[in-house]
Parts: sequence; structure tokens; C-alpha cells
Amino acid sequence: MPLPRSVGIRRTAVPAALGAALLLFAAACSSSGSTSTAAGGGGATPATKECSNIPAGPINVYNIVPLTGPTATSGELITSIAGVAAAYFNAHSSICGHQIAVHNLDDKGDPATSLGIARQLVNNGDTIVMQDSFGAAEDLIHPYLMQHQVLIVNGNGAYSLYNAKQNPYSFSVGPSNEEYAEVMVNWAKSHGYTNIGILNDGSSFGNELTGDVLTDIKTDGLKLVKVVTYSPTSVVLTTPVEQLRQAGAQTVFPDGFTDVLQIVQAIKQVGWSPHLVGWGNLAIFGVTQAQVPAGTVDSCDYRYTTGQPTSTLLTPENVALLKANEAKIGLNTQTGGIITAYNFLLVIKQAIETANSLDGAKLAAAVEQIKNLQLDIPGVQDSFSSSDHTGWPNGALKECTLKQGPYDILYGAS
Repeated sequence: MPLPRSVGIRRTAVPAALGAALLLFAAACSSSGSTSTAAGGGGATPATKECSNIPAGPINVYNIVPLTGPTATSGELITSIAGVAAAYFNAHSSICGHQIAVHNLDDKGDPATSLGIARQLVNNGDTIVMQDSFGAAEDLIHPYLMQHQVLIVNGNGAYSLYNAKQNPYSFSVGPSNEEYAEVMVNWAKSHGYTNIGILNDGSSFGNELTGDVLTDIKTDGLKLVKVVTYSPTSVVLTTPVEQLRQAGAQTVFPDGFTDVLQIVQAIKQVGWSPHLVGWGNLAIFGVTQAQVPAGTVDSCDYRYTTGQPTSTLLTPENVALLKANEAKIGLNTQTGGIITAYNFLLVIKQAIETANSLDGAKLAAAVEQIKNLQLDIPGVQDSFSSSDHTGWPNGALKECTLKQGPYDILYGAS
């Protein structure tokens, strides 16, 4: 996301539940805690001839996220952005005349609860999921959803979750961990940054990203100083940061998703000014230029380049999405997450209209047929295949300075 960016959202943490016209549904899994919305312009019109197999009523899409418990903030953000995206979609588009209804199911961050929700969805015949929880809960239910041919479309960068062989019904609209790693290492090499130290939170995402980074470092002939793995529940990270400093690291890659603010604080506390190169996690947690060493960069999957008009990204559609998201969650580093989240719906729409079905296997086959689907990011088109389930085009991800633009969208670094 990563969420929002996930991500998206890697992706980046993302949100749901916009108040426009709310349409509530009595989901059979409401005992787990759920909200659902279908917003926009009026009721669904009859399905077209091309979509004759789509049943009447809204098309149900699900987020399984923690809405209560210690990790509820992440889930609330995802549900808020998803709701904004669905409301805009329903007001300006449709899937064969049908609206999208986003249902947000609370798994409390608990794997057992999450698995119970996943089983209810399968038993109810539901076939489309965007966010399938986080961390241990996601690791548990993702294989189950794959076993039962549930389509998953989000922005997660972890290859372990979207690789076509193991996860035939899972797709990522955003960049992959391999691409995050490549962009980070290429930046370091092109700017003469070496003596690299890596901070890894030990999560499956962090371990995978670190493995990709290590491969690229070796290929590019850069010097690796040390990899320090810390607990994702750590409150103070001065010790692992000091370990990198004492080892002689001059460049730091924070590869994990958690404790980013603690890393930034620890770097300042030990009086260190390394080259800090993120994969997008700095922006996700709202890190600003004033908090980090000079020259810090962070990967961004939506951007406009310094010296170019903001219209290269801020199209009328994107301005409307951003204003709607600002009204929902305020103007902050998460506001721009709506840009990525809206693309999930564009892929789902294309899949359903191609498949003329809500069958998960048929939907996955339809996504694999998508070529050069224009996203709401100008110049960026998603393409998939039977062997490649990440649609993000190579070269469309850049390292960005932490200079903020309108709606906190990052400028592309030169």
C-alpha cells in the first residue's frame, strides 16, 4: 500500500465511506461488524445486452479491515477513501448501468475474525474484494480467498500476494516491491550514494522488499553495510538506527511499513544525517522535509514534475476526487490516496464488462486481458497478463523530494 498508497494502497493505507446518497445493505456477515455504501446518481438502470448475466441491483465490493481495536485507524482510512471513490464513480459512471456498493467489514485486526468474515463472503457467493485485511490476518485469509476464486484488486506491492501462479485471482494496480526496490537502488547509484544500511520491520512485506533491494544492490555493485531487523511493535528505534550509524552506513533504506515515524525520530535523536531513500512509506506517514536530512527522497506513484503545470495530474476528474476526499478526511498526506484508490474501481469495471459475469474465475481471466487501460493518472496505463498480475507500467514510478504540492501530491524529483 502499502495503503494508502496502498495505497494505495501498497501498497499506501486507504479509506472508505463517503456521505453522498447512502444505501445500506443488510449483509449476512453484519455480525462481524460492517458498513456499506452505494452513492451517486440514482438507482441502477437495467443491464445492457452485453451484461445480460449481471443480476439486478448494485455490484457488491468488500473491504475486510480493522474498524475497531488497536489498528482501527488504518481500516478507517481505507474505508473512508473507498467510500469517496465509490460515491464519485456512481455519480459519473456505472458498470452496465449498475452502481457499486462498498461494504466495509470489521475484522478487528484479528486473524480468526478475518477468516470468519472471509468464509461468510464465500458462503454468500460474494466474489470481489479490494482490501483483504493487513499483516497476519491478510496472510491467513488471502490463500483462502484464492482457493475459493474470489477476485482481489488493490495496490499491494508484495509479490507473495499477487503472483499469478500462487494467487491466480489477485491483482495489484500499483507498483510491485520489485519496482520499489529498483527505483530506490537506481536513485542511490545515480547519485553516488553507497554504504547502504537497511532497516526492516520483519514483516512479510518488509522481508520481501529487503530481498529485492539486496538483489539490486548486488547487481548494481553498491556496497551493503548492514541489515537491521526490528520488531514492528517497537516504540523506540534509536538502537537499530545507531547500529547502522556505527556500522558506517551513509545511506538508509527504511524497507518496512511500520514505525516510520520512530525511524525518523531516532535519526534525529542520534544526531545523524544519512541519505534517506524511502519507497513511499515516508509520505504515507506524513513525514515532511523539515523532519529528515536534506536530500531525502521517497517513491511516489502519482506526481507532477517541478516546472510543469499541475494540470498534468490535476485533471478536472482528479480535482473533483481530491476535493471530495479533502471534505471527508481533511487536507493531509493521505488526501492524494484517492487517486490510486479510484483505479481499483476502473479495473473492476473493465473486468465485469469484459466477463459479463460476477464469477471470480471469469473476472480474473478478464483482468488478465486488460491492456493499456488508462488510469486517472495522465500517461499511466495498466496492463496485465496470465503471468503478470501487477498492472503498473515500468518507468512510471519515480523518487520524489518531500516538497509538497497541492493536495500533498509530491513533486517528481529531477
